[in-house]
Amino acid sequence: MSDFLNSISHFWHNQQHYFIDFEASGLDPRSYPIEIGIVGCDGSRFETLIKPASHWKYWSQDAEDIHGIIRERLEDGMKVAALARQLNERYSGKTLWADSLYDRVWMRILFAAAGLEPAFTLGNLYSQLPQSQIEVFRQHIKTPVAHRALQDAFDIRTAWFNYLKAS
Repeated sequence: MSDFLNSISHFWHNQQHYFIDFEASGLDPRSYPIEIGIVGCDGSRFETLIKPASHWKYWSQDAEDIHGIIRERLEDGMKVAALARQLNERYSGKTLWADSLYDRVWMRILFAAAGLEPAFTLGNLYSQLPQSQIEVFRQHIKTPVAHRALQDAFDIRTAWFNYLKAS
């Protein structure tokens, strides 16, 4: 194993890490997050539907067909401000790792609607890899993707550790 992979494997196996995924109302610039899932290396899990802020109106039927969440179910979701506060309380000072730049967009939209700043960092999982290893890692991601936030976060975590074991 290369020095790089030895150091990254040691880092990941000896730290508390969290993997995050969002589902959204679509991919249009007016879209917003509708579900969040977070899985920790310690087995912790957090998931909730997100009740849309009053100004979040856009809805994509194509997105609904992919994730299977109907807009009406979101009324039972957690309110944006309460969710942002809870995320800050649970993950303050920690890094949550995402495999998509869209997750950064959904996080920014969520916290802007709540009028808060995250007390944690949202990290890009691919930034932890040399360019030559990105495609190798992607081969470890389960397909087809579930398109539900908690399951996708779990699959990303599993893929990451399978990649580290294989490297």
